[in-house]
Amino acid sequence: MDDDPSSSPAVCRVVVHLDLDMFYAQCEELQDPQLAHRPLGIQQKQIIVTCNYHARALGVKKLMLVTDALAHCPNLVIRNGEDLTLYRACSDKVHAAVREAVPVTVPIERLGMDELFMDFTSATSARGARNDREPDPNDELPEGCHFDSTEPLMALGPIMAAALVAGAHWARRVRTAVLAHTSLRCSVGVSTSKLAAKIASGIVKPSGLTVMPPSRAAERLAPLPMRAVPGLGHAIAKRLVEEGLAIAATDADGDAAATTATTVGELVNRVSLANWTRVLGDRLGTKLYWMCRGNDLDAPVVASTRPTQLSIEDSFASTRLPSPALTSTVASLASDLVVRLRRDAPDLIPRKLRVSVRVVTATGGRGGRGPSNRISATVALAALPESISLAATLVAKTALSVPVTTRLVAAANMGGDISVSLINLAFVQLEERGEYGAMDIQSHFAQQKQHQQEGQRSAQTPAPAIERDEIDIVVELEQEPTGSEGALCIICAVRVVPWALESHWQSHEGIA
Repeated sequence: MDDDPSSSPAVCRVVVHLDLDMFYAQCEELQDPQLAHRPLGIQQKQIIVTCNYHARALGVKKLMLVTDALAHCPNLVIRNGEDLTLYRACSDKVHAAVREAVPVTVPIERLGMDELFMDFTSATSARGARNDREPDPNDELPEGCHFDSTEPLMALGPIMAAALVAGAHWARRVRTAVLAHTSLRCSVGVSTSKLAAKIASGIVKPSGLTVMPPSRAAERLAPLPMRAVPGLGHAIAKRLVEEGLAIAATDADGDAAATTATTVGELVNRVSLANWTRVLGDRLGTKLYWMCRGNDLDAPVVASTRPTQLSIEDSFASTRLPSPALTSTVASLASDLVVRLRRDAPDLIPRKLRVSVRVVTATGGRGGRGPSNRISATVALAALPESISLAATLVAKTALSVPVTTRLVAAANMGGDISVSLINLAFVQLEERGEYGAMDIQSHFAQQKQHQQEGQRSAQTPAPAIERDEIDIVVELEQEPTGSEGALCIICAVRVVPWALESHWQSHEGIA
């Protein structure tokens, strides 16, 4: 039997996971309280991304097609959830409420907009009892707390029992603070690791408080689909199916579906550590081997600081986009991304822009859907003008000048057999204004000229070189600034000599 590399009776962490219940739906209900009494679904594109519990009771599920959801529940109220402004604002309020409710020594890690991890180990003594007894003076689980074990609490030993009791009281305080400050309900889980705490938070919903011994994590995971393991996504599942280590699911017509039928427990019994590392390498293979067994190898709770990137995307139902639609989509995304930067991170400046597209080739089976490939390019970015419209124009022009997009535009113009299912723009390598060594406009324009020349060469190629069998491939194409000669202005297409670049740019600022 493999030894658990993280087992140590002398160490007892206290980790709390907070999960906002049906988050998007709750935010919409706060905006319109009448929705709280009706079946409600939140739509993004053609998918119900979440729904309230009234809708779930009538057969509506998360990630269900809108048409299928309406078939189950004709009276379903649908709200468009593609504008994330409301949800981001609510998420920020939740984070602020939690930060105020816990000691400053407790790290808080944000996971998306609706989840938080907290490590309360520093708020407990070496023997596991509470240092700060403010939440509750009694060393007992708080009222309404579910203890997910058939064994009594003290069977865990005095150190772990006291630590989990302390965590339960802090978790109750956090849940109460979130409700009081935001009117949002959340469920919280308490255990000794991030993975176990996350599993615990989903046991009692909504508004649940669950304490789960770490020994229960593997048992709770076993009957769940393999995607329940963090990090075990579609690409890895496909690899496991190809290696004969997992079983592909089928849809109603008997065709291969996008998921697998294998549970976590079946992976534990079927895939040895040697096979995990053979397929995925030592680091990732070892990690997932233990994660499937309920052990995250003491993954730390990393306090969230300033964002390292900001992104925005638009997805499609594998639609063939003509060149004008592709261009207008990129322009719209660029504008939204600049607005988000100025709103959410006004003191940060992006050094680079990442452009990602997911394309679907028409070489597949039923429906003509072939492999889905995500290809990205990262390029250096000049300092953005203060004008939002000019900044958005610069970002859009930059995004459309890299080979990833120029080749797609060329394929669209030539009627290439390519469908686009996602376009993502991201500001990466965000830095404080004081530490930013901005690329000057002159170098930026020279780089743009290089990209345009590459795009012109790409236009002579019949089809983009994106026919790959793998899923979610990311190809990083680093483009560094080159040259110092004058270049074409990306705003007005006028060639500008180097010594006039700065004044030329200021002339655009003046008319924006």
